[in-house]
Amino acid sequence: MGTGEDRYETVEGRTEATVEYSFTSKGHRTIRKGIRYRHTQSIYGLQVFNMEFGDYDVEANSILYDQSSNNGDAYRVFHTVLNTISAFFRLFPKAVVMVEGSDSSPDFEEACRKDCHRNCEEVCKRLHRRIGIYREYLNKNFDDLKKDHIFLGGMYVGRSVYIEPYEPGKYYTFILIMKRYIYV
Repeated sequence: MGTGEDRYETVEGRTEATVEYSFTSKGHRTIRKGIRYRHTQSIYGLQVFNMEFGDYDVEANSILYDQSSNNGDAYRVFHTVLNTISAFFRLFPKAVVMVEGSDSSPDFEEACRKDCHRNCEEVCKRLHRRIGIYREYLNKNFDDLKKDHIFLGGMYVGRSVYIEPYEPGKYYTFILIMKRYIYV
């Protein structure tokens, strides 16, 4: 799914419920990064995996989803993350990948306001920023990407979830991705 853009080399690891990729970001600092595809549920016989990304805490063996490193290599990191989607689909071609930013969780805005320095009034300016990066990339490359993938856009409406075929330019808080050849 990633382009031929410059990206970091990844190392793959697997457990029964996850596929993980790690790499080293070499920008202003050297930072270990992690991408985890975690099985969350099965719907109509399809395995759904949530894609999680962030700085990797070696001591705790966990991914810190809410960190923002600003390491000066954002595009290279982003293309590395996108490249793992294709690698993941080679392992699980019939799976569904869910992409949602850690800043889209229901409790994010309340937690953000506790130590906010931006003085946001009605709408938190940090809310949904991360998924916005993925939407922007998808919108820009949709015609090429839809040849090999099916995209669905989703939003939380109260306690309900609304999912529809992805429409470029439309606002979504999460994206579902599937390999096209499997479902057509």
